[in-house]
Amino acid sequence: MKKNKYPIVISAWKKTESQKVRILLDEYEGELMIIARVWFRRDGAWKPSGHGLNLPADKHLSKLISGLKKARRINNVGAF
Repeated sequence: MKKNKYPIVISAWKKTESQKVRILLDEYEGELMIIARVWFRRDGAWKPSGHGLNLPADKHLSKLISGLKKARRINNVGAF
């Protein structure tokens, strides 16, 4: 049996003491998804919240990256 290589956590950072943000790649019904979601700690384990977004990577990843680059330039935070 082939082991599934997903999900792959691309990035994660602390939002608050009890929350973090995770960016990951996962597979859903055979389609690669890019997921950005807030996770929260409950009973000692991290759980995904309803706050986030799941998009098919092949259709939306390049547009998401482009939009984030624009947001970064507008906020004068620096370039990717």
